[in-house]
Order: sequence, then structure tokens, then C-alpha cells
Amino acid sequence: MPMSFYKIAWCVLFFFVFACDGKTENQTDPSVQPQVTRSEWDFLSQLKPLSGDFNGDGKQDKLYVLSLTPQSLNAASSAKRYSSWPYYGDGKAPELGQGGPKAIVIAGGKGEYSVLFDPNKMSILDTAAAEELFVVSSTDKTHAVWADVGTAAKGDVIVVPTEAGIDSYLIWDGHKYTAFDLIEVP
Repeated sequence: MPMSFYKIAWCVLFFFVFACDGKTENQTDPSVQPQVTRSEWDFLSQLKPLSGDFNGDGKQDKLYVLSLTPQSLNAASSAKRYSSWPYYGDGKAPELGQGGPKAIVIAGGKGEYSVLFDPNKMSILDTAAAEELFVVSSTDKTHAVWADVGTAAKGDVIVVPTEAGIDSYLIWDGHKYTAFDLIEVP
């Protein structure tokens, strides 16, 4: 008597269960798969950076202007943080995330990150003019910015324009990133 359809189906199923042992061809043991770790700064790849040697170490750094979000604040928790502008309020200057809503991130040539922020609620970085910031190379000593900062800057200068037309300069002074503001005399 010939086998019924159901007996054949059970035999085929039984064969595949034991022959495959629950694995497919492309599966590998997870313990031998390489572990991929994502950097907490991966989101920067979505932004367009400016380049320069901001700390004068001879390596190209990347500069990003970003809004302070929970993601960027989390990433900044492991970075060097510089309250680069003077605080104009009463009491102690706020920490990162308690002042202005934007910050500058410098991704150093050696893989280190620095976060420059304005502790003031009304931040220079939160203006339309600040979106036009640019870099002046330390090799271009003919630029007018060098007459202003002199030898205080140890790397390229970050120029942050303002609506008032008085630019603010961010420089590495050899120890920290700081604002080099010019006071306009009437």
C-alpha cells in the first residue's frame, strides 16, 4: 500500500528538523561575530563640518555646530567641555545644557572631542549670523584677524559673526578653547 501524503510530509519534515539542527546556512555562532560598537558621536556624520587645525597640533580637526539635544548632551558627557564665553548672569555660570541651546563640537585629529558652549541663555551661537561662522588658517597671517588676536591663538581661529558686526573669535590659547572678543570703542 502506498504511503499517504501525510506520512510523506511528516518524513520530510522530520528529515529537515534533524538535518538542519535548527540552523540555516548563513548563521554563525554569535560569540565569534565581531562586535560593532557605535560611537556616541556617530550622529555628527549627518552634519557638514568645517576643517582646521584648531589646537595647533598639526592635525586636521573637524568643527560642528549643533543643537543641544539629549543625544548630544549624552555624547558630551565624555568630552572636554569649555564654557568659552564669559557669563553675564548672577551667581555661578551654568553647565553645558543649562545655558544657550547650541554648542560647537571639535573632533580632534587624535580622536578626542571638545565641546565649546556659551553659558548665557541668550547665546551668541543661537543667532542667524553665527550660522555663517568660518575658519581663518594660522598659515594665513595676512588676514585681519591676526592683527586682533596676535600670538594668543595657537592654532586656526574660529570666527563667529554677530548681527552687530563685531565678530567673536574662538581660539586655543595653549590650554583651553576660549572666546577672544573685541570691544568696540566708539
